[in-house]
Amino acid sequence: MAEKNPLSIFSTRKILLPILIGVGVAGFLIWRDMRNDGDVLAEIIRNWTWQASGFLVLAMCFGIMRDLMYMYRLRLLSDKKLLSEALHWLSLLFRWKAFPSDAVRQS
Repeated sequence: MAEKNPLSIFSTRKILLPILIGVGVAGFLIWRDMRNDGDVLAEIIRNWTWQASGFLVLAMCFGIMRDLMYMYRLRLLSDKKLLSEALHWLSLLFRWKAFPSDAVRQS
């Protein structure tokens, strides 16, 4: 029995179509808000400080640290048999699995 490659079910069209739809909807919503109140973006830029930039960088560092520690935990649970690339993909898979379950739990 020939094994089927699990990646063969994905095509460029199946990947790009949801991305383009999401970016299009987000762009439309931003455009609609800017059309109604165009001063919002100018006010954000005018009030932006170095402190806000620092907190943005700090948030990104915490996100990266969370992912690294999650990968470390998965490596310990697998008795150090999984390599970092496999751990990375596994952590992404678990993170995407958590979104629908969180939505079901909240409703």
